[in-house]
Amino acid sequence: MRERKRVLDSVLVLTLVAAFASVAGPWFVQAIEVDMAAPTMALLCYLTAYLVLAGVADRMRTPGDMRLATQVLQLSGILFLAVLWHLVGGVANPAFLLAFFLPVAASGVVLRGWQPYAAASISAVAVGAVTLAESPELRGYMIGASPQDAGSGALLAAGGGASSFVLLGAFTLMMMAGALVSETVASHLVARRAAEAPTAQDDELEELAQTILRATPAPTALVDTGTSKIVHASDSFLREMLLEPEDLLGRGLFQLLGFVEPERIRSLLESGGEARHSVYRVNREARIADIRIRLMSHGGRLYAYLEVHDLGDQFCRQSALDGVDEPVIVLGSDQTLRYANRAAERVLGGLHFGLEASTALARTGLPRGWWKAGPEEKWMEMYGRPYWVSSSTTWVPGELRFLTIIRMRYADPDAIEPAASMEVGS
Repeated sequence: MRERKRVLDSVLVLTLVAAFASVAGPWFVQAIEVDMAAPTMALLCYLTAYLVLAGVADRMRTPGDMRLATQVLQLSGILFLAVLWHLVGGVANPAFLLAFFLPVAASGVVLRGWQPYAAASISAVAVGAVTLAESPELRGYMIGASPQDAGSGALLAAGGGASSFVLLGAFTLMMMAGALVSETVASHLVARRAAEAPTAQDDELEELAQTILRATPAPTALVDTGTSKIVHASDSFLREMLLEPEDLLGRGLFQLLGFVEPERIRSLLESGGEARHSVYRVNREARIADIRIRLMSHGGRLYAYLEVHDLGDQFCRQSALDGVDEPVIVLGSDQTLRYANRAAERVLGGLHFGLEASTALARTGLPRGWWKAGPEEKWMEMYGRPYWVSSSTTWVPGELRFLTIIRMRYADPDAIEPAASMEVGS
């Protein structure tokens, strides 16, 4: 309902601006003589009030309240359109009446039911009221001329009144026809779409898939690759990106997330894959994550299943360990190197992810597999600098594996007994 309301808001604002421009343009080139001060001020005041009230209505939570607010706003727009017509010439500018068709047709397409006919009826009543107020000829025609008023002036007035009456009748019929046609076409399209819709079982499966997507712990979104619009998003995605569900309406992936390299992500929306260490901004906050995209087809359209794996905490921990002067090494349960800070790379050299532990620690000169013995400290010297070396084990939460953390703590040479020293390296 909120999305429908925004469509109608856009149509009404566009109608008012276009109708005003249809008069302001000829006035600007001095093709017509109209006092534009009053209509300009009236339009600015009404649009300001309308946008404020539309923003308030967007915050309504129930569909009933949202529908009522939409109907009131649309009907107020039609009434103001009649006022604007009066201010720019009224019956002297009959071409302006074409502007009333757009709100009526939009109501028929978006809301359907009785709403387009109500809009058409109010348009006819408002235009009739303005015409009666401006045209004494029409008032005389409606009352009827007396036999004594058979002069040429009365005949001219009667002719002008008849033309205004015909104009009102034609306008009313066209408004009702526009409401009927738009509502009929919209109903036909909805019925056709319903006939082509999947079965009830498919609907249940689709609803289940959406529920699973929303409950996914990792921030996840389903993106239409053609428009880059987010079709569905997990609760974790909304929470991590500081979004509300209505923020997704009418906005694409690249409007919500300010990627530093958007073309990199656009290419993945076409081919799928992973963009490692992608930097993006959320409310001016810089973040880094691995973006994984898988493509899927549904209903003849191509969608991208996008996962955001945040690396912010990992980079913070890595930066903290890299800032430590003591060499730190992390081994996996398969006895391969998982991490080494910069100090460890300076001391041991040639370290990389997946390197065998015995190879990585060969330069220490300590016995093979010594790190499995436990937390007891061992002394060593490398490149003329003494170290106390210790190992400790920690279990990975939620997994049946462990990590071994090896620390090489700089030792005070005066505190080391000569008999215990062992020099490694040169």
